[in-house]
Amino acid sequence: MFQGLRDYHKANGGVFKSGGDDPMALHFGDPSGEYRSLEEGAVLFDLSGRGKIEISGEDRLSFLNGQVSNDIQRLRPGAGCLAAVLDHRSRILGDLRVLATEDALLADLEPEKVCAAVEGCPDRRFRAAHSLESPG
Repeated sequence: MFQGLRDYHKANGGVFKSGGDDPMALHFGDPSGEYRSLEEGAVLFDLSGRGKIEISGEDRLSFLNGQVSNDIQRLRPGAGCLAAVLDHRSRILGDLRVLATEDALLADLEPEKVCAAVEGCPDRRFRAAHSLESPG
């Protein structure tokens, strides 16, 4: 799939990092035209390279609410928000997007932060059951 995306981008003028297989183009050779498309039409952003975490369990809302800057507890299924991930001193560690489903919270964040988030959580203490994992 990714090779097909890379081929498509390349056929449409995509310029890539040298020596890599990343399917995401850095640019398409015409910054003014790309910006004009953004202002006047539509653009597509490939966010497939972002990391993904699924948080489930009855305490998922209060758990994540205590880790980020936005009010996660107000999210209803189908709603989402942007938030900053905070450390214990409320310093910003990164950003994430959160989407609430009927039985989980789905979050995407910078790929290098996924392992730290998933592996660091068992060291924290929680009041109720939850599950935190990186799907695929």
